[in-house]
Amino acid sequence: MDLKKVAEDWVDSKLEELESEETKKEIVDAWNKDVNIPIIGEKTEAKILSALLDSALAIAKKVLKK
Repeated sequence: MDLKKVAEDWVDSKLEELESEETKKEIVDAWNKDVNIPIIGEKTEAKILSALLDSALAIAKKVLKK
């Protein structure tokens, strides 16, 4: 068994898990609970945090797939 292939498969499975709607919602909800920006509402905060998570996941995927 090729160790590199095993590692790539593991990374792929973890990225898929992080990209699932359930996991993304869990992460955004946790961040939103911890972050308070007084001048915007909770829904707007959640949208911003969700966009940041999507960006971070896209970057992680790009970097880890090299």
